[in-house]
Amino acid sequence: MRDRKEILSQLGIVFVSRSASDELIGWGTKIRSNPMPLQQQVHSLAESGCQYIVISHENSLGKPFSQGCGGLYNKSAEQINAFAEALSNYDLTFIYYVRRQWEFVESYYIQTVHQGSRKTFKEWYTSIGGSENLSWRPLVENLRTIQGGSTIIKDFGTLVENGQEWYLKDFFECFIDTESIPPVEYKSKRNISVGETGLKMLRAANKFTDTAAERKLLRKFFQQHFNNLNYPRPSLLNPEEQMRIKEKYASELVELLKNN
Repeated sequence: MRDRKEILSQLGIVFVSRSASDELIGWGTKIRSNPMPLQQQVHSLAESGCQYIVISHENSLGKPFSQGCGGLYNKSAEQINAFAEALSNYDLTFIYYVRRQWEFVESYYIQTVHQGSRKTFKEWYTSIGGSENLSWRPLVENLRTIQGGSTIIKDFGTLVENGQEWYLKDFFECFIDTESIPPVEYKSKRNISVGETGLKMLRAANKFTDTAAERKLLRKFFQQHFNNLNYPRPSLLNPEEQMRIKEKYASELVELLKNN
């Protein structure tokens, strides 16, 4: 969206930038404690005459794991309702992408290392309760009962397997007439994760950083030189545990997506 502003403008779309959403939303608590800055930002964009405003911020609901809660983002209802209340003057559509749990836990662990964690995967996986707290049902049900907005639940894995251009096209089709969308051509790779070797080195190097700025510099170095395009992707779950997660949640995932 940042790189194709002219196309967005033609479609009547503007967006809140990532740097702005970091300040306005952060890890989600800001929208509850002080929603006014976000309201002002959205109002300002709406005044520009656009038809659609996109806010995409992966930390909006905080962290996915709450000890003993039995599901991902189990305590998300308050957060979701805070968004709906803050932006009640607008027609809201919540679009949420769920991942297969056996892929989600590996991806999220890597993100914790990106953010400075030194824990091994085994230590981290044990700390979240293993396979017991990976249901998407609490979050999906909270999204579907939201007051003042509609909800679309998407299967992230299937869309990404078809390529990021398909993923982007599918996203815009959630709120724009299909015939209005020009061909989506976007080959750039953004925010590439570290590969297997990079993950080991980054986790070890994190102990030498003291500030968020230092951690960001270190992460960018390993993302550039030891990413998963040039090195194997980290394989963190052993086959037995991966199968245990699949057997526990695969049918639930199909059900949740079917009821979309």
